[in-house]
Amino acid sequence: MGRRFRRHAAVAGTIVVLVAACSGSGEAGPGPSTGPDREVSAPMPVSALEEAPPVPTVIVIDASGSMATEDAPGQRLQAAKDAVGEVVAGLPAGHEVGIVVYGTSTGGTPQEQVAGCQDVTVAVPLGPLRPRAVADQLGPLGPSGYTPIGLSLQVASAQLPGDGPRSIVVVSDGSDTCASAGLGPDPCDIAGALHRADADLTVSTIGFRSAADPEAAEQLGCMAREGGGQHLDAASGTLLSTRLSATLNAGWSGQALTPTSYRGLSLGMTIAEVTAADPDVSATIRSRGVVDVEIPTGTLTFTDGVLSAVTVDSPDVRTIDGLAVGDTRTDAERLYGSATTSGDGVTVAADGTGTTCFALELDGADTITAITLGACG
Repeated sequence: MGRRFRRHAAVAGTIVVLVAACSGSGEAGPGPSTGPDREVSAPMPVSALEEAPPVPTVIVIDASGSMATEDAPGQRLQAAKDAVGEVVAGLPAGHEVGIVVYGTSTGGTPQEQVAGCQDVTVAVPLGPLRPRAVADQLGPLGPSGYTPIGLSLQVASAQLPGDGPRSIVVVSDGSDTCASAGLGPDPCDIAGALHRADADLTVSTIGFRSAADPEAAEQLGCMAREGGGQHLDAASGTLLSTRLSATLNAGWSGQALTPTSYRGLSLGMTIAEVTAADPDVSATIRSRGVVDVEIPTGTLTFTDGVLSAVTVDSPDVRTIDGLAVGDTRTDAERLYGSATTSGDGVTVAADGTGTTCFALELDGADTITAITLGACG
């Protein structure tokens, strides 16, 4: 497949999207069987975990009633518990991890809302890695109650040390159902206050199966922006594992190809914004028509002066979920689901919503020779 497919078939239109994603390694191999989408092993973010700096981290897990939905595939909460257990087990020694959950002790009726908005539990206190303790504490939990995200941030921050780099990662499928009722603090305000009080403390968020909920997408994105962290979406249990891994190594994931960006260059950026973010990109790009600009790892494509696609053809670059040049179409489908034929190659959904896709150039053996991020269709 040549440049023509990348410029036109994969990238028609200008896109500005609200979500970003996270990291991985492209090494395929046997992995834990943690749910229906784990029947065949997928590339996993081994490099992201092996190189992750030992930053004390509290993971906040949504166990509200909506997490009972069976579309992960399987139950959302079970997929989240599996992903957290898998990622924690893969971390090298030296990490301190804690787990906070909310929504496990009440139902979701109006009569239970006051109690439900106080329903935040420290399931695993922050401490040295204890994969077995994580599995034992998370195993019995079931989804049932409300979504007090703001309060959970306060509880999580109280678990962390008083100084040095430290992190909170929230995994949720929706927005806070307590702050809007005056029964809890606003999570975006809390995330911003924590980060402003100490820039070494960051708040990241992962929207699990929440991309179709504008309110959740906005609130989770706001928490990450104000909290100095990453906002990522995950449409399956597999992607939740890879993207949770990425939040534990922001330096690694910052070099990956995400569903919206590459190394600080986001789809929808103007020429001026791109050249300001990366002075090595020529400032003389014309603002009409389709223009390809070569970079060391591939190509940037501009359509009428707007960044509309990023192509990587270097095996040193991976998608946020671990796919790289040299992997296969099968590897891509294990991560992203069935590929569809597009032009001379195939595409897979990058963000789970049909907004952005990864277009794959393949050789005769179905080995990936280039990956293009662009609009689907």
